[in-house]
Amino acid sequence: MNHISEMIQEITKIAPGMPSVHFLLYLYFMKNGEYQKSIDYLHQYFDHTFSDDSISLLPYGSLNLASLNHNFGNSAKGIKLIHETIRLAQERNDDSCLALALSWLFKLVQSTKSNHLQEYQLLKRIVSRSVDLDLLDLSTTSTLSLAQNYLVYPREKVDGIMKHQSEDIKIHSNKIWSILNLNTLINTQGSFSEKNMSANYLLRMNAWTIFGNKEMSIICSEIQQHAFNDNNSSEDEYRIHCHQALLHSDLGNLDASIRILRELKIKHNPPLTQNIWKYTYYTILHTWALRRNNLAEAENLSLQLEAVTPLGDVTSYIETKYRNILLSMKKNNWSQAYGMAIDLVATCKKNGHEYQRVCLFLLIGNIFVRLGVYTNALKYILSCITLGERYQLESVVARAKIVFVNILLLQGRDPYQIEIRLDNIMPIILKNCDAESQGISYLVYSKLLISKYKYEESINILSLAEELFGKIEDVERMKEVYYLKSRIYDLEGNIKLRNHYAELYNSPRNHVKEDESISGYYIE
Repeated sequence: MNHISEMIQEITKIAPGMPSVHFLLYLYFMKNGEYQKSIDYLHQYFDHTFSDDSISLLPYGSLNLASLNHNFGNSAKGIKLIHETIRLAQERNDDSCLALALSWLFKLVQSTKSNHLQEYQLLKRIVSRSVDLDLLDLSTTSTLSLAQNYLVYPREKVDGIMKHQSEDIKIHSNKIWSILNLNTLINTQGSFSEKNMSANYLLRMNAWTIFGNKEMSIICSEIQQHAFNDNNSSEDEYRIHCHQALLHSDLGNLDASIRILRELKIKHNPPLTQNIWKYTYYTILHTWALRRNNLAEAENLSLQLEAVTPLGDVTSYIETKYRNILLSMKKNNWSQAYGMAIDLVATCKKNGHEYQRVCLFLLIGNIFVRLGVYTNALKYILSCITLGERYQLESVVARAKIVFVNILLLQGRDPYQIEIRLDNIMPIILKNCDAESQGISYLVYSKLLISKYKYEESINILSLAEELFGKIEDVERMKEVYYLKSRIYDLEGNIKLRNHYAELYNSPRNHVKEDESISGYYIE
C-alpha cells in the first residue's frame, strides 16, 4: 500500500490538475477507510471535470458518489445519483457504465424500504434495460424481484415489462407467471444458474400457496428441494422445510410438523436464519393451543410471535396481529376483535397488502356470524368473494362461499337452491384447503341435509367432520358436531345415542384435549 501511495504522490506532482488524479485519490482513500478525504477528493474531481474538456469519467464519478452514499446508509440519495449516472451514461453511449449503474440501482432498491409502487417502477425499468443490454445476470435477479413485488403487492392493472408488452394485464396471477417464465427463459439462454432456478421455484411455491392451489405448491416445493438441493442457501432450505412443517400442521399431523422443525434445528445449530424457524414454530404451536382452548398458553405464544416478528416486515406484522384477533375471538371479546380487525384492514390498505385484506374481510364476516348480525356479515363476506376472485385466491374464495352458504341456512333460505351452490364449492375445499376448512364445509353440508330432513346422510357427513376435527384437536368444532348429532338422534327418537352425544358435548374433556398443554411439543 505504501508503494501505491508513493506512485499516487508522484502522479499528483506531475499532473495536479488532472480530474483522473483526484478520482484515483478518491478510490485510494476510500479503500483505506479514510472517508472524509475520499469525499473531498471526489468533490475535487467533479470541480476539475466541469472545468476540463475531457469529462469521460464523469458518469463513473457520479456512480461512485452513489456508492459512497449507500455505504453511509443514505440509499435514497444514492438512488437519485444513480439516475443521474444513467442519464450521463446514455448521453455518452457508455453501455458499460450504464450496465454498472443498473446493477447498483438494483442493489439500492433492494436495500431501501421504498414505497412498493416506487420499487415496482424502478424494478420494471431495470428489467427492461437489462434485457435490452443483454445483461443476463442482472436480468435474472431483477425479474425475480419484480415477480416478488407483484406477489406481495397485487395490483389490478399493470404496464408491460418490455416495450413490446404495452397492454394491461387484468388477471394479476397471470402476470406473475409471465415474469417467472421470462426469468426461466433468460436463465436458460445464458449460463444456466441452478441457484436462480432454485429461487424461481421457491417463489412459485409461495405464489401457489397464496393462490390456494395446494397440489401445485407441493409440486414446486418438491422440485425445489430435490432438483436444486446442492444449490440451496441455508435460508432457502429453512423456507422449504418450514413450508412443509406448516402443511403437515394444516393436515392435522402435529408430530410430523414438529419433527421437521426439530431436525432442521439439529442440522443448523444455532439456526442460521433464526426468525424464519422461530416464527414458523410459534405459529404452529399457537394454532394448536387455540384449537385446544388453552388460552393462557396461546397468549404466551402470541407474545413470543411478536418478539420474533422482524422489524419492518409488514407481512409478518399483519400475520401476528391476525393471530391476536383469533385469540380475542376465542375469549369471546368480540368488540376488541372487531376493532383490531378494522385497524388491521386499514394497515393492509395503506401498505398495499391486498391478499391479507381479503382474508380479514372473511374474518370480520365470521365475527358478525358469531354475533348473529347476518346483514353485516354478508357485507364483508361478499367483499371477500369479490376481491378474492379478482386476485384468483381460490381457496379463500371457497372458504368465504362456505360461510355465505351457512348464513343463507341460518336465515332459513330454500335448502334446495343452497345445495347447488354447495355442490360447486365442495370439490375446491376438499382439494386445496386445510383440514379445518374441510371439516367446516362438512359441518355446513350436514346442516343443509338436516334442513332437508335427510338425517342419516347428515350423520354420515358429521362423522367425516368429527374425524377431521379430531385430527386437528379442534375442541369447539367437536362440540358443535356432538350437539348436532345429539339433536338428530333426538329427532329420530334414539334416546340412547342422543344421551351419549349430549354427554360428550357437556364433558368433552374426556374425549378431546380441551385445555391440555402443548408443552410436550416444545423444542429446547
